[in-house]
Amino acid sequence: MHSGRNGEDAGTSPGTLGCMTSFVCRVNIGGTVKSVTITVKSAKGEYEVGRPTS
Repeated sequence: MHSGRNGEDAGTSPGTLGCMTSFVCRVNIGGTVKSVTITVKSAKGEYEVGRPTS
């Protein structure tokens, strides 16, 4: 069993995620490299893209 980001149990009931629920990507925006956090919200493929940070 894996623990989710806020302490919730992940992977213990149908439709929940059992592994990593967020990751950081590096993107090039106008010639500047920034980081963007991608958070997977559900096993159905719903996701959230955070704001770019330097």
